[in-house]
Amino acid sequence: MNFKVHLQIVSILHKQVKSMTEIRSIYKSIIFFIIIFFIEFASAQNTNIDSLLTPTQWNALFPKRAGTYGVHPQGYTTDFYSFSNFKQAANELADYKVTIRKKTGVWGELTTVTRKSTNTTYTYIDVDPSWYTNSTPETVIIVDFKDFVNRTSSLNNKRELSAFLANISKETTGGWQTPVGGGTAGDYAQWGLYYVYELGYTPSNSAGAYSQASTEYPPNASKGYYGRGPIQLSWNYNYGQLSKFLFNDKNILLNNPDTIQKNGILAFKSAIWFWMMPQCPKPSCHQVMHDLWMPATGDYTASKMYKMGFAHTNNIINGGLECRSTSTAAYTIKVALRSDLYKYYLGIAGLSSTQINAENVGSYSSLCYESSSVAMQDYVNCAIVSCSATFSNQTKSICSNQSYFYNNQLLTLSGNYKDTFVNAKGCDSIETLQLTVLPVKNSQVNRSICQGDSLFFNTKYLKATGIYYDTLLSISGCDSIVTLNLSLLPTAQSSLNHSICQGDSFYFNNQFRKTAGTFLAKYTAKNGCDSMVSLMLKINPLPSVSIASTNNLLSATAGFSAYKWYFNNKALTISNNTLLADSTGTYLVEVTDSNGCKNKVFTNYTKPIASIHLQEVNPIEVFPIPSSGILIIRGLKSPERIRVYDALGVQCVEKIVDQAIDLSMLINGFYWLEIGDKQLKIQILH
Repeated sequence: MNFKVHLQIVSILHKQVKSMTEIRSIYKSIIFFIIIFFIEFASAQNTNIDSLLTPTQWNALFPKRAGTYGVHPQGYTTDFYSFSNFKQAANELADYKVTIRKKTGVWGELTTVTRKSTNTTYTYIDVDPSWYTNSTPETVIIVDFKDFVNRTSSLNNKRELSAFLANISKETTGGWQTPVGGGTAGDYAQWGLYYVYELGYTPSNSAGAYSQASTEYPPNASKGYYGRGPIQLSWNYNYGQLSKFLFNDKNILLNNPDTIQKNGILAFKSAIWFWMMPQCPKPSCHQVMHDLWMPATGDYTASKMYKMGFAHTNNIINGGLECRSTSTAAYTIKVALRSDLYKYYLGIAGLSSTQINAENVGSYSSLCYESSSVAMQDYVNCAIVSCSATFSNQTKSICSNQSYFYNNQLLTLSGNYKDTFVNAKGCDSIETLQLTVLPVKNSQVNRSICQGDSLFFNTKYLKATGIYYDTLLSISGCDSIVTLNLSLLPTAQSSLNHSICQGDSFYFNNQFRKTAGTFLAKYTAKNGCDSMVSLMLKINPLPSVSIASTNNLLSATAGFSAYKWYFNNKALTISNNTLLADSTGTYLVEVTDSNGCKNKVFTNYTKPIASIHLQEVNPIEVFPIPSSGILIIRGLKSPERIRVYDALGVQCVEKIVDQAIDLSMLINGFYWLEIGDKQLKIQILH
């Protein structure tokens, strides 16, 4: 599915929006399509080229490539062999997978090409009807083009890339000097990818060149099939096969071979196709660099054929001229050049000198020709190392809110699924997946907290009303989603204003309060939260009262709300601020002001006594006044009963004396001394 189709689907969905539910559904679909697109896009990528080679390194390796250096002899003015063209060609070819089906002893190999992005398959090389009905077991060879320098062995990926660069450098070189990498003006290492097509040929002078009669891939008599591109693809049968492979139409390139020298991406595709595709009985360069091809004992007379490694790429590409025991020096010198270029690129790729030397030790060789007696021969069998399908089982568990990508599908349901892919040997590996979808547990918690408090949830302290989520891991390994509904309970607050009279107290928060101020108390409300009470306490002063006397009129300070009079501690019925005293004694008044505060004050009143001329009849002297306790009484003719009263009229002392009386037991104050019917005010002062 291409991205344009995805966008059209999204556009249609938007035009049909009717509700928020549909919007959510649509965006889920959008996300799904985007995931599928990028999965498809990623699946059609060669994911390893960037890790092996950068654009900067490419430019340094091929500084004289066509269109980038000077005036090009073939007229190229743009970067024909750019790194971008190379990478795009590899990425686009990664979408191709070839299946070669063989039956031992049966003529023909049924070969199909599958485009992974569209899941379409077409026949590349067909077989006779008798092949299909023959019951001989099949041997299957899988060639997945995404494996170009992209298999599991990082070392072999570097070896393959070095071998590829060495061969395309040799095929397109403009250099003329050795040693490779020596830095001379004509250093072969500096002149790779210089020529685009074979010297001496042009579209106008090449009709019939490299044409061979073929019923399968008949040449166009007006066209020439000379070497073009990085691998210098030649001969009509190669152009026809490449065209069939790429376009499912052999005639496109048979009729338009010049397209390869006009399109840099297509040119690199031609090289990678030739590199990856076995042309039985020849294996592919890719297979021999990853040790996937192994000759059977007795297949060859030349012992060189049983060597492994780079030498075989030379034999596959141009072995008929360069690698035979009959090859001339003009060609065998090219064998050494290819080998030197290979070892040069191995060093660039980061292999150690020990690893590079190992390319020509033991079972490995980088030279397809060493002498007329040590050379390679034609291939007789393209079979790779014993190849048969393998079977495996896989179990996988996912959660119901997840999906599992398997065999280009996003799986969401439990079940058994199968996939077929290519193993390290290039053979089918059939895997059965048993998928189990586990449930996701959801739970809801309702909690309330008091204002000012917090609740720890999902690594955070929450203080506000809301809905919160946490994802936990259950025993099954799936998410357990907890939804918290958090409500905030209010903290009750109230205030209390109260006043008391000076000297009184108010009980608040387990204390008697006697001073003015603001006091706080915290209680627990019915909802379990704090209830804050604020008390503002005011102290009212006591009323200031006094008693003034005019003769027997006693007047208390006016302006109070209530008055209450007492005489000698006995309540009177007077309720105003004035009183006419009619008896000697203590008068007390209690007043109440507008705040309800009370205060008392008393006064001692002496009722006037008629004058008696004591000197004329019986003069009596009492002294000293004030007295510290002993009063001297003179003038008594005989012992008399003497009584002493306090200011309230309460009798304190009663004695019969003739000259003196001891009053030291009395406290300081004013008292009334009564002798017979006479009264005298005295003062005791200790």
